[in-house]
Amino acid sequence: MNPKYHIAKRKYIYDVLKSIFTSFIISSFSIGLLYEKAEEELLELSTSQSLVITTIFISTLIVQLILYWLILRKYIFSDQDQSFLIEKGLFFKRKVNIPYKNIHTISIKRRFRDLILGLSTLQFDTGTTTTIAPEGNIVVDKAYAPVLKKFIEEKRNNKNTSLPSPVDFKQDEEENLEYLYEAKWTKLLLMGLLKQGFLLVALLISVILFGLVMTITKFDPEINQRKLLIILIIIYFIILILILIILMLYYLFKFYHYRLNIEGDSISYRYGLFNKVEFKLSKKRINAIHINQSILFRFFGYYELSVSALGIGDNFGNSENKIESKSLLLMVKKHTMNELISFLDYPALDDFQLLKPKKFRLLNFIYLPILFLLIINIPIYIFLSFPIIDFMVPVIMNILLSVLYIIGLFLWMNNHIIGKNKNTYFLQKGAFTLKKTMIKKTRIQMITYQQNPLLLIESIGNIRISYKALGANICMRNFESSDYLLLKESLLTEKISYKTDQ
Repeated sequence: MNPKYHIAKRKYIYDVLKSIFTSFIISSFSIGLLYEKAEEELLELSTSQSLVITTIFISTLIVQLILYWLILRKYIFSDQDQSFLIEKGLFFKRKVNIPYKNIHTISIKRRFRDLILGLSTLQFDTGTTTTIAPEGNIVVDKAYAPVLKKFIEEKRNNKNTSLPSPVDFKQDEEENLEYLYEAKWTKLLLMGLLKQGFLLVALLISVILFGLVMTITKFDPEINQRKLLIILIIIYFIILILILIILMLYYLFKFYHYRLNIEGDSISYRYGLFNKVEFKLSKKRINAIHINQSILFRFFGYYELSVSALGIGDNFGNSENKIESKSLLLMVKKHTMNELISFLDYPALDDFQLLKPKKFRLLNFIYLPILFLLIINIPIYIFLSFPIIDFMVPVIMNILLSVLYIIGLFLWMNNHIIGKNKNTYFLQKGAFTLKKTMIKKTRIQMITYQQNPLLLIESIGNIRISYKALGANICMRNFESSDYLLLKESLLTEKISYKTDQ
């Protein structure tokens, strides 16, 4: 019988601290329940009351410590030759048996508390289920985590590999690899400036301070406007600098020492200062590629690349907030991005036959949204019958935001593109932030053509493409039925040829 090993016992230190905190909360809550007084506030406890509360604290603490220890002892893992077995649970036992050949995503994560205790969380997944939680999850010592990770990787190809004991194992020295991409600390700081978050905050602060100036000068005409303007400008730049520093430090701490490398048919990458993360992802599990560019990224020629792959992941680098999305390239030039895209077997961005909306573009993308804006705004000015001079601040803000809205509509229309290749679809949309998605046809689950009454009159519709991810679908608007039929025909052809090859 193959030996079974327990997870790291040092995890119990965290359980002890959690038990103390929980016992304190329970005992504090018990004071209010047992000794509530209607006439006067309870300021101190008598000897008997203190004894009762202390007994509650100690008893709940002891019960939790026993339960956590038993749970820890029941949390074991072992090698079953063809699969990796995890057993856990005290009252409700659960066994997870994962075949090595199906494991495609492996990660090592270290939260701040793990750094203190010298622990790591090893997670692995097959990518066959759409659950957020990983299928395999065990807490081990920091030095043992990469050894266990290496064992799982080698076991898929070598059945004679034996599982090292977490007590007696040989620690591998870290190899000095030449990384495909390494994010320097200067780039991480620069991300805080170039990402769309800083521009949005700067715009919001500008609107607030502008409104503040207009309001103060209206209600106090005798105020020194020049002095007020100088003070507010100083405050404006101080706030912007503070926010910029916070954003820069956020990206620096989160993605500190980010390194990405190609190992065979897999991609491995690691990052983090306080919360350390290490991933290894098979390129076979990737369902789509997302290339994002904020307006400043586009101005300076930078790209951010993330992928969708069911399994273990993080919730950064994807505006749709999908847990399975993995951000691979944080801020790179086009040649580095193309190098990774080529490795993932996707075509270059300029290697697509492009389809753009033709009929009623201005009507559906520009005029109708502007009409909706007018329907909201015009009644306010007509029916309320207020003197505009008395509400100059909200009027000017309304005009500025409306202009920004109209500019966004034109950008949205011009950026709306579908591209097709022999085996890949290219979908581009966005206004100020541009998002490009490449999906292989074999990963597409469904393509539909949707028409509402207005689109029926215009003889156009919306093309919705669903692909293998957590409910992922992309809606492309204002296309003719001939465009849909062209895409559907190319998709069916690819599916037939794929099944034939299989």
